[in-house]
Amino acid sequence: MRVQPLALALTLSTAASLLTPTATLARPTAPRGLCASEAGADIAACQGTLPSCTLCHQGPPDLNAYGARVLDALAGDDSYTFDNFEARVGPAVAAANADDSDGDGLSNLEELVLGTLPGNVNSAYTQPSAPVGDDNAFYAVGRSDPRFAFRRVHTIFCGEQPTFDDVGAFAALNDDDRQSALHEALTTCLQSTFWQDFALHRLADARIRPLESIGFDGLIPLADYHWDYRLFSHIFSNDHDLRDLLLADYHIDDNGDVVEGIVPFPAGAPLETGGQPLPPERRAGMITSQWFLMNHTMFSALPRTTAAQAYRAYLGMDIAKGEGIHPVDNEPRDVDGKGVGQAACVVCHSTLDPLSYAFSPYNGIGRLRPGSVSRIDLTGSFDAGRVPWGTAGQMLGTDIPDLRTWAEHAVTTDAFRRNLGVMLWRLAFARAPAADERAEFEALWRGLPDDGYSANRALHRLIDTNTFQVP
Repeated sequence: MRVQPLALALTLSTAASLLTPTATLARPTAPRGLCASEAGADIAACQGTLPSCTLCHQGPPDLNAYGARVLDALAGDDSYTFDNFEARVGPAVAAANADDSDGDGLSNLEELVLGTLPGNVNSAYTQPSAPVGDDNAFYAVGRSDPRFAFRRVHTIFCGEQPTFDDVGAFAALNDDDRQSALHEALTTCLQSTFWQDFALHRLADARIRPLESIGFDGLIPLADYHWDYRLFSHIFSNDHDLRDLLLADYHIDDNGDVVEGIVPFPAGAPLETGGQPLPPERRAGMITSQWFLMNHTMFSALPRTTAAQAYRAYLGMDIAKGEGIHPVDNEPRDVDGKGVGQAACVVCHSTLDPLSYAFSPYNGIGRLRPGSVSRIDLTGSFDAGRVPWGTAGQMLGTDIPDLRTWAEHAVTTDAFRRNLGVMLWRLAFARAPAADERAEFEALWRGLPDDGYSANRALHRLIDTNTFQVP
């Protein structure tokens, strides 16, 4: 049986399973087929990411209304065979484009382009009519208003409302001077303690996943996540390069200074933890800190959880939710004998395991010597002899020989840039971009190379958008 996240129904896959070798089970190539189709360039879910299973499924293996419609088109395709599924997805999708599978008033193609779900009526989108602003109102509702944006900048980036006098002075400016003053306010806020030590830390939380009980000052200290927060905030500040999230070969100490090389664990530190044991040539930014490797690899031989978190946190795709599935031929090999070659597992592990091999030489929790607090393998260190199956894998169609290459390739992808855009958008709005904001959102993340991958420069562009300035 082959399970396709886009539209291969249970009836067809069951029939096919009678004729298909086990080695070909559950290859989820439908997202690639959709994005390679004629309309792929316009489909929101293909912009820097891949469609998730929820596009066509309401829950595995059940299809939603849209998935069922695509299946009908596929079943009626005389050119379809079990082996050319990926190539025939595009024509099947095209055949369903004009329909309105969920009955929400928008065609399937319109929803694909907007980024809503054509099989879920609750994701329906309608263009709001912009009310005409009342010139006597406090804000010009429905129109761009720098006064509104001025308050918003202070609230979001400084963590407090502007003073009464500041608002009055801003309101007295002409339009051109107001826009300059708006950017001056943002520049000031981006240097504030609130921004660098609170707002950015909250953005980092889901990527660092701190746990006080095993942090450096906890009951069982296994690593110090303060190093992670300092590096994250440093990279997001002062026009530093956001690609250093995965490329940094340095650390940031508690004075805010750059630290090169290995950081020894503090004298007297329990369980020999709290430093950073990797030499620069083995570093890959946030995904090789002692905390990251300890917290996710732990005692795993093949660090699948570590790779999944790196893929989720920095490329924006959660494999557990069927996101970013890009299967690799002849995978998974099940190198550690965990049974991931079973039909129910292959769907995800044909993507996940090739992402994980490069993490294998990095220790999670180091082994203790019997009767001692000294470690044989230091937590978060590199051990070339740790892995018997090699480190060569694949990410999004590109061969990955080692973890440094993993990071270097990741930062070149649209997925990485798009995820940075999501992070910045969430900083500003505390939510993901809506369907009608797609153009401004895409301009934000696609413009990052021109910004020199500076968060500050990108945020200055963001506050000029209608989304930010319209109440």
